[in-house]
Amino acid sequence: MDQFNTLFIHIPCYRVAVCKECHVGIVKANIARHLDTRHANLTRSTLQEIARAARAIEELAEGEEQVVYPGPDSEPVPHLAVWRDGLKCTRCGYIRRTIQDVQSHCREQHGWANPRKRGRMAKGCRAEANAMWVEGVHCQKFAGAGKLGKRRTRESR
Repeated sequence: MDQFNTLFIHIPCYRVAVCKECHVGIVKANIARHLDTRHANLTRSTLQEIARAARAIEELAEGEEQVVYPGPDSEPVPHLAVWRDGLKCTRCGYIRRTIQDVQSHCREQHGWANPRKRGRMAKGCRAEANAMWVEGVHCQKFAGAGKLGKRRTRESR
């Protein structure tokens, strides 16, 4: 268990372990693969010991569907990056970090059409304020892909 605690921090309330080096959330189903791909410098016996310790933790989710996601008012999850440049859809709360991604979401999910057309705006015209998303949302995510890649908001304090 000491080897596990050196590399991971277990967060029982969310049912995940966060890798302190890679800053990603891990569930039991992904521990062995994570260790093999990201921590190949460790000996085989150490990797097996860490995987065995992870499997023994009852409060650690077996798969991504068992993860409990933090609410918007919760404190930041330790060892995960907090981004302050999130873009949040005002209709459904979906979060992305690029204009292109949030525009694509709004177009596909809500039928949004960009009021700004090609070319330069006419002199004296002002750009419309966009009401489909808000900018500057603080957000985190457990992992880069899959269900754990889902971003969640964190209210600024």
